[in-house]
Amino acid sequence: MVDTTDVLVATIVADELFDIYILDGQKDKAYELISKVLDKNIDYYSDDSFVALKKVDKLVDANMPEFAVEILKELLNRATKAEFIEEFKFKLANVYMNMYDGTNYYLFKAKELYKDILSEYPTGLYVQESKMYIDEILMREGNISPNLIVSKYPNSEAMKQKALLQELLNFKKEKKYEFLLKSKRVYSKIANTITQRFSYENIGVLFDEINVLLIKDYLKKDQCFLMNKALKTTRKETLELLIEDKEVKYKFFECLIEVPYERAYELLKETFNTSRDATLYLYLERMAYALGLVDEALDFSSKVEMINNKEILEKEFLYRFLVYSAKNDTIAMEKFFYYATRFPEFIKNNEDNPIIIDFYYQYYLYLIGKDKQDEAEKILDKLYNKQKEFKAYIYSPFVDIELAMLEKRKNNITKAIEYLTDSIKNTRNMKPNDQARVYYELIRLYDDEGLSDLKNEFITRCKDIKNAQESLYKDMCDKM
Repeated sequence: MVDTTDVLVATIVADELFDIYILDGQKDKAYELISKVLDKNIDYYSDDSFVALKKVDKLVDANMPEFAVEILKELLNRATKAEFIEEFKFKLANVYMNMYDGTNYYLFKAKELYKDILSEYPTGLYVQESKMYIDEILMREGNISPNLIVSKYPNSEAMKQKALLQELLNFKKEKKYEFLLKSKRVYSKIANTITQRFSYENIGVLFDEINVLLIKDYLKKDQCFLMNKALKTTRKETLELLIEDKEVKYKFFECLIEVPYERAYELLKETFNTSRDATLYLYLERMAYALGLVDEALDFSSKVEMINNKEILEKEFLYRFLVYSAKNDTIAMEKFFYYATRFPEFIKNNEDNPIIIDFYYQYYLYLIGKDKQDEAEKILDKLYNKQKEFKAYIYSPFVDIELAMLEKRKNNITKAIEYLTDSIKNTRNMKPNDQARVYYELIRLYDDEGLSDLKNEFITRCKDIKNAQESLYKDMCDKM
């Protein structure tokens, strides 16, 4: 407000300054200014209906309808002439219609004012429009159908579009999301002025919401493939809404890892590349890996490490292992295993993740290469037990043979035989060369134990192996 003792002068200046702020895009300042003006000198508007109604229109256009309501209520309090009262009520009802917030609160207020006009001014200027708007409200409340509105107002394009939009909203409420998306072209002609009356900026925003609801429905049902399919026709704004939705955000990320989609990944990367959220970086790392973008995954792994959140680093541990393994670089793996030795608790706390099997295998080979035999044996034993636990004998018979040889060196022949016979039972489609090695080792162990029948059985089985290529063990069997 201008520093003057003359309230009228200050109000006139403030009124003009409001217009300048709006034109300059300084809505916060305009909002604060009109709030002060109405608080100190609402009479400036209520004493002159022409000025007041002009201001009401500007306030509605500036999306400040609450101040328009304040002015109109004051005008109604002071009005004595019937034609002015009717006009102010009609104007106030229209402002309430523009204030729709998704509930029936403002619709009810508007309906009561339109009903007042019909009962108090049956021959007034705004009777026909009031009737029409009451019908619109009844439709929006669900009391009459959109089809009835179309048949009742065949010459009103606005009412046809309102009916079409209400039909869309009814289908949305019935969760007919897929149908609506297929019928999008039918609704695309609805004007922004109509969608804004229903609290949507435009029809695109409404369809973004429908897309989000459909995808959320897929997420709840764990239908990641269908979610991925739906994403292919969504706008960037839809993805942004999903990212912002705390209810489904992380489930959404998990689905993008399960069924990778590069466009969604690129948007997430663009949105969160400068974030300081280690969890988001972890998801981006996993998405990049799922898409085969190993260097980008490494970059996000570095960002997770940079934030240094121990809890997230622990969760990231095995995914970092996958990324470094995919790099297929000896130096990179050396770096990772050094990291693993620094944080043994990360290994322990990830034992329930199936990826641990691959980690144990490669870590065992690393430790053997570093001549750390005692640590290597412990890891090999964990690998064996974890394969049994998950019933995933990925590295058999290698693991079983390694353990059997360890037990043989300790003279635990029975245990060594147990490992080898288990490998035969557990290894699906064992390769001929592996068969030859297992059978040969069993032959030697049975010979040590004096079990000649079993020894002879496995000599025969070893000789019967087909397609073993350049196998020393098969050659030795054949010479027995």
